[in-house]
Amino acid sequence: MSFPFSIQSSIQSEQGAISRTVTLHNGLTVILGPNGSGKTHLMRGMKSALIPHCAGKRVRFLSAGRVGLFEQFRSDYDGHRGGQP
Repeated sequence: MSFPFSIQSSIQSEQGAISRTVTLHNGLTVILGPNGSGKTHLMRGMKSALIPHCAGKRVRFLSAGRVGLFEQFRSDYDGHRGGQP
C-alpha cells in the first residue's frame, strides 16, 4: 500500500448503506466532527475495507473509550489520578 491511498468505507444507517471515500495521506490523517456525527461508524467501515489491502497483516480498531491503560494515562491530565504509562 502506498500513499496517498483512497479507501471506500460502507456505513450502515437507518436510511440504508452509505458509502464514503476517505483518502489516507502519508503521515497522519485526522477525522474531526461533533459527537454523534458518525466518526466511529466511518472508522469501523474503514477497518473492514482495509483488510483486503493489508497482505495478511492484522487490522485493528481502537475505540476512544477511556478503558485502556494508555487512555487512563492520557486522561490523567494533572498527575493526581494514578495513571501510569
